Amino acid sequence: MADLMRPPRKDNPMSERESDFSIMDHGSIVVLTPMNGPAKDRLDEIIEEIEAQGGDVQRWSRGVVIEPRFVADFVNNLEGEGFVVA
Repeated sequence: MADLMRPPRKDNPMSERESDFSIMDHGSIVVLTPMNGPAKDRLDEIIEEIEAQGGDVQRWSRGVVIEPRFVADFVNNLEGEGFVVA
């Protein structure tokens, strides 16, 4: 349980090998899955923002589906916030 509560990478340089988000490209869809508590919290915030603007979010297991055309911007924003996406 303690592993799920660690802060994003920028605050935790000792565990650089672990990613905050897993990304799986299935061609027509990409699935982004949070791998720890801070990543899940951030993804929940993003989903709330999208839904508040009338957007649709497709959940897939613990993650979300992203159209391939939006993946680069999504990943760049997360990495800019200090998260590791792999």
